[in-house]
Amino acid sequence: MKPKILIVSEDGFAMDTGHFVISLDYGKAISQAGGLPLVAFDVLHADAYVDMADGLFLTGGPDMHCYRYGEIYRDRSEITPFSRTRDDLDFALCQRFLQAGKPVFGVGRGMQVLNVALGGTLYKDIARETGSPHPDAGAPTSGFDATTAPAQFAFHTVSVQPGTRLAGILDPVEKVNSCHHEAVRTLGDGLIAAAAAPDGIIEAIEHRTLPCFGVQWHPERAAGSLPCDGRLFTHFVHLCKEAIQ
Repeated sequence: MKPKILIVSEDGFAMDTGHFVISLDYGKAISQAGGLPLVAFDVLHADAYVDMADGLFLTGGPDMHCYRYGEIYRDRSEITPFSRTRDDLDFALCQRFLQAGKPVFGVGRGMQVLNVALGGTLYKDIARETGSPHPDAGAPTSGFDATTAPAQFAFHTVSVQPGTRLAGILDPVEKVNSCHHEAVRTLGDGLIAAAAAPDGIIEAIEHRTLPCFGVQWHPERAAGSLPCDGRLFTHFVHLCKEAIQ
């Protein structure tokens, strides 16, 4: 039986429509790894989604509102488009899947949601707050918007932390894509840094005991071309299969 993987979709707020929008790449990557992708729509059904699905996949998208991690906007230049309904759905599902002990995999924004849901914080803008010329960090100042044309990615390497679960999946140094201006600042409860970019920015996290992890890059965009990306989805689906055995 294929594990049922719940995917969080974009609510289309930036398009000013009543449509949900999601990249086909997410579902294809999960299907290729042996999972059955399903899409979440309504936060009011959060409990039913947890009962139904074997794992949660948190997708990329625009920035979350910074109050989620105890910050404020200091001037207009810091304010980027955000969706309260998308934030509510992401966090409601993430918290419930964590409580149920079911696998969670987050990419891009999804990794940031996982970190914040566990009490961590973010850099609102890497270049401004750290001075680091992180690859592509300064380009999408309005955040990665999954509802618009495909984002342009930069590429850099990440070093995988020895002794982590991801070290058993990925090579010590991997090439990844990059399209983000926010990043993990402080880690959430139970999380450890599993990989970092050359400038020290955390690029992957995993939980010490729970079956959840996240990466800052977008493996769905390259699954099958960059070897590490397909392995991440295979690992996630394997965790979901273990959860239902």
